[in-house]
Parts: sequence; C-alpha cells; structure tokens
Amino acid sequence: MTGRVLVVDDDDDLAGLLTTRLRKVDFEVERGVNGNAGVELTRAFQPDVILLDWMMPIKSGIEACEEIRADSRLTQPHIIMLSAKNGPDDVARARDAGVDEYITKPFAPIALVDHVRLIVEVRATS
Repeated sequence: MTGRVLVVDDDDDLAGLLTTRLRKVDFEVERGVNGNAGVELTRAFQPDVILLDWMMPIKSGIEACEEIRADSRLTQPHIIMLSAKNGPDDVARARDAGVDEYITKPFAPIALVDHVRLIVEVRATS
C-alpha cells in the first residue's frame, strides 16, 4: 500500500522519526518545517494525510490548516494536529480550523503510523 503523508513540524528530531517510520511501511513522505512550507507542499505533493504541528515559526499549524481548507482546488487531506497544547479550548480551536483529529504530545510514534495506515486504507476504498 502506498499513500502520501506530509509531516509539518519544526522539531527536526520528531519529524525525522515520523518520516523514517512512515517510509519503512512504504509511505511517500515529504517534510515541511513551518506552516508556509506545509501549505505549499500540500499544493505540490497532494498528500492523503498531513501530520501538522500547531506551534511553528512563520505560520502556525492552525493558520496553515485554515489556508488548506479554504483552497477549493485541493483534494482535501485528512489533517491530524500534533500538539503539546491539551486544553479543551485548544482542541475546539483546532477543530474550528478544520483539523480532523487532535493528538497531544507525547504520543507513541508506532501507534500513530498504524493509525495513518488505517486512514489511508479507508480513504482508498471510499
């Protein structure tokens, strides 16, 4: 199974770990280091799933999500926000921006990769 995943996070260690694990299970993976890069890579790469950090320089994950959701030319990806913010208002703000799922850091990378695989499988059969 091949799916496209975009990892957008300014934490090089976490982004590298996720990228490596996703590639090991045959995903095509691109990486962005801020919200601007995430929006541009979404347009160019057309990912099935975006793993999107909230707090990044230049443009936040929330701002990037809003811009992606507003672009009617895109096939809309499944967006999973990864954040250390864990308050109910934070989750509500992310949902309002168009995030499909919200996962708080720290999390188990292996479980996240398995979850991404399931999302891609379901999207492929829809």
